[in-house]
Amino acid sequence: MFEFLKKPIHSNINQKTDREIPIESTDEPHGEDVGQIAVDILETHEGYLVIAPLAGVPRSDVDVTISRNVLTISGNRPEPEIYREAYKIPVKECFYGAFSRSVILPENLALDTIRATIERGMLIITIPYLIVDARTVKVEHIEDIEE
Repeated sequence: MFEFLKKPIHSNINQKTDREIPIESTDEPHGEDVGQIAVDILETHEGYLVIAPLAGVPRSDVDVTISRNVLTISGNRPEPEIYREAYKIPVKECFYGAFSRSVILPENLALDTIRATIERGMLIITIPYLIVDARTVKVEHIEDIEE
């Protein structure tokens, strides 16, 4: 009935600057009983923030994994007892059960320093930019070639 809720929700256009950002959702097939969650991806001066509303999901039921540059958020949102007590549910738009969402991240991020927190039902994943130290290379003199 609400199959559109299980499809990837993403945009690769920065709404403030109308420029493309290098983030995509993966089109990995999920099982019939696995839903997807909505995510917002923000680019800051320090790196990227991935934000997902996870109201009602216990912290122990959330997994954040990264493999190469694919970030996956998975877990389980338990259905509240009140749903089992209801004799009829005329409208049900809230998703309960297992979920998984993957996004492909750009390669210029420091994936080894990723940090995830849950605050007021919001999962916030902080991924800083990869900082590569610049260095000067001394050019040594090599004998001139005579013609």
